[in-house]
Amino acid sequence: GYIAMMLYFDRRFLETFHLSLHDFSGFIFDAGQPTTHFNVLKERGIDPRRVVIDEAAPIFHVADYNSEPPVLMIVSDHDMENRLEQTQLLLSTMKCFGYPKETVVFQLMKNSSHCSYLGQPVFVYMIADFIEYKFKKE
Repeated sequence: GYIAMMLYFDRRFLETFHLSLHDFSGFIFDAGQPTTHFNVLKERGIDPRRVVIDEAAPIFHVADYNSEPPVLMIVSDHDMENRLEQTQLLLSTMKCFGYPKETVVFQLMKNSSHCSYLGQPVFVYMIADFIEYKFKKE
């Protein structure tokens, strides 16, 4: 999820390969960390429980909406500590930058922990619904 968020918000990564967001139909942020990833913090010698927003944070790169492809954002109600709140901050930030409500599909996985829903039919149907939603738009 973190890598997908970085590709989506920090355009430099795709540009390295002569790609843009418009080359993709949509993105899925599954349990992604919109702040600086805890592994990056560990590598820097920073307590990974800290919430840091710098150039390594997807949320740092949110810019004005420019017809970016839709995203499916998935997070568990019992995800990693602070993950739900960080995801809600990303949603609010995207709203402030003009992302239309219909561009962002938010799915809260109830009664689940970090990615515990993977492989379950509900997860497969959610992905299929998102893909179907996108193709109906085109």
